Amino acid sequence: MVDVFVNVVNSLAAKVDPSLMSQAMENKAINAGVGMLTGSGAVGKMMLNSAVQDPTKEPMTRLVGVVLNIFMALGIVLIAFGIFNFVTSLDSHDNAQKIRAGLMIGGGALLIAIKVFIPYLVPSASEYIQ
Repeated sequence: MVDVFVNVVNSLAAKVDPSLMSQAMENKAINAGVGMLTGSGAVGKMMLNSAVQDPTKEPMTRLVGVVLNIFMALGIVLIAFGIFNFVTSLDSHDNAQKIRAGLMIGGGALLIAIKVFIPYLVPSASEYIQ
């Protein structure tokens, strides 16, 4: 049963884009094994859908992932520097530095959570975010 389903999906993938045929053939054994081991079609369908995705979106998805990881790293650095500024402001009793440190910590938290906010700000970009 699983082999028939995999063969149908492979033939559809070949009709959509011939370059997907090799990828579909590589995933054939994996999909059949997952379908037999789990006994549920949901996992196999999920894997088959990932094999039939539009190959033109993959580079953009990778680029968006790299940019979001860079923003997350900058957010962590900003939070660490904000905590350092806050601790040094406690020693010098400088209120302006405390405010600046709080803004740094808040900005760092926003940079870390930017992956959550982007789909609300730009709905068309949500298909590129994993």
